[in-house]
Amino acid sequence: MNNFLYKKHPTGFTQHHFFRDKKNGAGFTLIEVLVSLLISMMLVLGIYSLVIYSLHVTADNKSFIEAIEIANQKMEQIRNLSYNDVGTQSGSPVGVIPDYEYAFRGKYTVHTNIQFYDDPYDGTLEDATDDIFIDYKIATIKVSWNGHFGEKNVTVFSKVIPATEETLGGYGLLKIIVVDANGDPFLEANVHIENNALDPVMNADYVTDNGILSLPVLPEFESYEITVTKEGMGTDKTYDRDAVNLNPSKPHLSVTEGLKTEESFSIDALSNLTIKAINQELPDNWQVNSDGGLDVQSNSNLTIDNNGFIYLVWEDFRSASASKVYAQKYDYTGEQQWIPDDIVIATANNQINPYILSDINNNSYIAWNDDSVGNQDVYLIQITPTGTYGWGAAKKVSVLSGEADQANPKLALFSTGTSTAIVFEDDRNTDIDLYLQSYDEDGNQLWFPESRVNKNPVLDGTDQYSPSMAIDSSDNIYIAWTDNRNGNVDIYAQKYNSSGIALWGVDLKINTDIGTTNQYSPSMAIDSSDNIYIAWTDNRNGDTDIYA
Repeated sequence: MNNFLYKKHPTGFTQHHFFRDKKNGAGFTLIEVLVSLLISMMLVLGIYSLVIYSLHVTADNKSFIEAIEIANQKMEQIRNLSYNDVGTQSGSPVGVIPDYEYAFRGKYTVHTNIQFYDDPYDGTLEDATDDIFIDYKIATIKVSWNGHFGEKNVTVFSKVIPATEETLGGYGLLKIIVVDANGDPFLEANVHIENNALDPVMNADYVTDNGILSLPVLPEFESYEITVTKEGMGTDKTYDRDAVNLNPSKPHLSVTEGLKTEESFSIDALSNLTIKAINQELPDNWQVNSDGGLDVQSNSNLTIDNNGFIYLVWEDFRSASASKVYAQKYDYTGEQQWIPDDIVIATANNQINPYILSDINNNSYIAWNDDSVGNQDVYLIQITPTGTYGWGAAKKVSVLSGEADQANPKLALFSTGTSTAIVFEDDRNTDIDLYLQSYDEDGNQLWFPESRVNKNPVLDGTDQYSPSMAIDSSDNIYIAWTDNRNGNVDIYAQKYNSSGIALWGVDLKINTDIGTTNQYSPSMAIDSSDNIYIAWTDNRNGDTDIYA
């Protein structure tokens, strides 16, 4: 019960206080009313869904009853025909019954199939125990429709027996055997048979039973065109013998009266085959650098973006006695894209060893080393597709090496397609080692400090140099290099994760020769299954070979 409390206020006004009678539990709060409404709505929606589902089930049951009635009526029509007329207009045996009909304004599809049957009771032609293999006919009627829960169908069949003794009637037996790639029977394969030499022509569809279709048909020479297939599978068929194809591997089939013609067909699941055609005609070479002088350009490197544009970098002496790194963009026809001239990527002199990669946004990353501050340092810059600087100034890669030299950088992209790993040679420990750093798409270093790649002891008097790098689909980084820790030159490799942590406890020696010959200058790649491939120059045979 709800009550009002009246209290005299000093101002002379009366205050009205509304409260809930907790003892009697009367009244509802707004939240209780909303919760009650929500529960009621959920119950109503559940009942509504149940009603709709029940209506669909009822409708499908009604359609099922109608389909059975259609099939039974069709079967009664067949039973009232003379034996010779029991056959389809485009099948074998030929008769007066349409192969396909539509009922109730096209809602139901009625497929009638009539086949002769060789009853094993008195022997079969297959076993060579019965010369008369047309014992009786089997009529099969399939009525199909689209119900509320997918495609539905009902099938009825009946034997149609002649009133007189069985007779050959001028037929031969056509036996189609369908197998898969392993030679096993292919169940319920679709067999299409055409014979335009018959009158009326035969144009009928059948389904194999346990991989076999046995069908009595009228005799004809090489006129039964057979096509065997199934959805999602391949196709096997017979072919016409003509002036172009004198001896087809599987000519159209011939049938002789009273005899059996047997042919096997093979189908299986389809795979995808992509064929790409290339033009073997070599176009004219074109000069990449656009300067017209006699200055030296050398040591080029290139990459191709997602749109097929080519980005090239090289050492160029056009502007001074010392080299700078220049870049240019071309389309696949060799048409220059950055007009009017090549771009110089930085102002310092003595820029050498350029390396370039293109990301998924078609930005290019260029690394090199120069002596702009007195010693060799490695730099990294981003160039946009329009030839502008994406990060502004170039990034000095190593910030901890002091007066040491860094050189010969190599790049690789992580799976994001925009973050970059860079490996370079570094002599901060007196010997030459390899160091690894990573940058995000905005040019920020991701690791501090950079990682020393090779795991041999520091100051052991050996050098590691000439790196090659690749990154797999899980962003693991693989680096191969030339290494003289064994007194001769070998190829070694190491694996890092995307955080710059080594995953192999020791460096892995790649070349398996046991002699003291030299292996050097590795090149690395990773395929779509993350298999790693390394190739190098090798002297184990007394001359210079390529090993992998």
